Amino acid sequence: MLKLILPNVIAMIFSIVAMIQLFYAAFKIGGVIGKIFKLLVIGIFFAVFIHAGVELLEGLGFIKEKYFLSIMGALISTGSVFFVIAGSIALDKFKK
Repeated sequence: MLKLILPNVIAMIFSIVAMIQLFYAAFKIGGVIGKIFKLLVIGIFFAVFIHAGVELLEGLGFIKEKYFLSIMGALISTGSVFFVIAGSIALDKFKK
């Protein structure tokens, strides 16, 4: 049981720490670059945090595997949407 719990708990802890640190860095950077950076952070680390949490719940038997796979697809899509938004802002703001 510990083999199922420990990796996901560690992933959740490190991803939340990374989100906090990188959001702080993005606020210090500010402007368009900071906004793009925040969207990338959300796209990556929030999805990792939620993924680890859902995988933990699945490993503990709270979520059935068929729902787990649907949730993972939604997380990948959500992260990708934030990547596209960040890329769109970058292309719009940094035109030559």
